[in-house]
Parts: sequence; C-alpha cells; structure tokens
Amino acid sequence: MALWGEVNVALNRLVAAGVITRFWTNLAARKPLMMLHVVVSPPEPVDPEGAETIRSAVAAALEPLTDDVTITIDQSGKTDLRP
Repeated sequence: MALWGEVNVALNRLVAAGVITRFWTNLAARKPLMMLHVVVSPPEPVDPEGAETIRSAVAAALEPLTDDVTITIDQSGKTDLRP
C-alpha cells in the first residue's frame, strides 16, 4: 500500500492540472485498510463519459503506487468529501 504522502502528491498534481478540484482518501483512517478509496470532485458537472475520463486519469496517476483502488466521482458540490 502506498504512503499517504505519495498519494497526496499524485492527486495534487491532478488538482494543479485542473482534472479534479478536491479529493479525499481513506489513508488517514485509524483502522487497517483493505484497499485505497479515493473520492474526487470534477471541476464542473460531467456526464458518465466525463466521469470515466476523470476516473481513468486518477487511476493512471495512482497506478505506480497501488493496484487496489476504488475511485468515486462526487458531483454533489460538497466541500467535505468524506463518505
């Protein structure tokens, strides 16, 4: 499993590139992790095809770090993305 800092750097690059606007991960959870869960917000509402494009970009950014990740695209507009 990747370290939080490595995941943070990869996702912050996507924020800087405008692919996503914010993210949340379960890496700070106090219980043991079975897999990485990432929730991201797109910069604007997207259709299913746009959501898949973002999901693919996030997966590609995280691929060198972990191969067991669930990516959720949140379009609720909430600032707190914790599930």
